[in-house]
Amino acid sequence: MNGEAGQGGGGDWQDPSSGAIAGLHELLGYSFTEWQEGRVVGELLLGPQHLNRAGILHGGVLCTMIDAACGAAGLYSADPARRRTSVTLSLNTIFTGQARGGLIRVTAWQRTGGRQIYTSAAEVRNEAGELLAHGHGTFRWLHGSGRSEAVSQN
Repeated sequence: MNGEAGQGGGGDWQDPSSGAIAGLHELLGYSFTEWQEGRVVGELLLGPQHLNRAGILHGGVLCTMIDAACGAAGLYSADPARRRTSVTLSLNTIFTGQARGGLIRVTAWQRTGGRQIYTSAAEVRNEAGELLAHGHGTFRWLHGSGRSEAVSQN
């Protein structure tokens, strides 16, 4: 979901839990519906603007959703005043199914996290639960966003 949560990948959105989105997310029309430590869920209702010339969901839409969700999975902070950001270092996407319409849902989980780098994985499924694509990414927290810098220590 590029810009604020990553200038190459974490997302152009502000706080997924607030529903505030901007940039590419707004253009594509998807939003994050759940956000917690290490996990994010997003949804998109497919329309003709999301389809390729063959009439099926464009792979770029799937890649964007995987990128944004994977980035967001490592950016949660319980303190709304502590906004975290990242950039995408690498992204791998595997396409496994097709869609022509309906609701699709991306779910991403943070898998690892060090001082500056974290990895996440994501799956995109249709309403029937069929896997359309999956992927994983490597991200770098931007200054002040790393695990020890941005997450409140309780």
